[in-house]
Amino acid sequence: VRLAMQFLRTRISDDPSQNILANGLEQLEIVATRFENIQEMTAGDRAVFAELRLRDIVAQVLASFENSLAANSIAVERAFQDNLPNIQGDARQLRLLLKNLLLNAMEAMQPLGGRLRLSASIDTHQNDLVLSVEDSGGGIPPDVRTKIFQPYQSFQSGGGPGLGLAVCQRIASAHGGRIELFTSLGEGSTFVVRLSLDASLSKPHTSEAAP
Repeated sequence: VRLAMQFLRTRISDDPSQNILANGLEQLEIVATRFENIQEMTAGDRAVFAELRLRDIVAQVLASFENSLAANSIAVERAFQDNLPNIQGDARQLRLLLKNLLLNAMEAMQPLGGRLRLSASIDTHQNDLVLSVEDSGGGIPPDVRTKIFQPYQSFQSGGGPGLGLAVCQRIASAHGGRIELFTSLGEGSTFVVRLSLDASLSKPHTSEAAP
């Protein structure tokens, strides 16, 4: 279905049809992300590490949801530190991590929309590459925060099965890092992904994600 819709986009030039196809592709991307979450949690896929640029990962994921962000009145801001180093990572897993964080942010800001801020910098003290995804939604209730990274915990009405943030935690751990939550009711939430730049991850390798 996805290939057929992509092919049609190359053949159809009028704007209304292009928008319909673009929205359809993004809805397929959301379904595919939720299916990939199930695979990630159950299949024990191996992470294949290679050198990559975080900017490229962010650009690819934002392009996947460009129409959905605009349709939901969400303004995107990017703040990236200059001269970010390349990292060793699994591109597929890191895209999945970021897709889950973006979907979570979009759900948090429905139906009014808001501001999505993506920032990346280096923490020289801990030798981490730090990626932050900040939304201007309603924040996360205290009773949810302690279990937010557990599987099947969904606090958004109409959201997915509650695997996205558990998958994010799993992927961050597989990359020698972690994910942290900062939230305030009525003001929004920030998910901070810390990816280790330690020398132990400086060479491409294959690792088994922990079950």
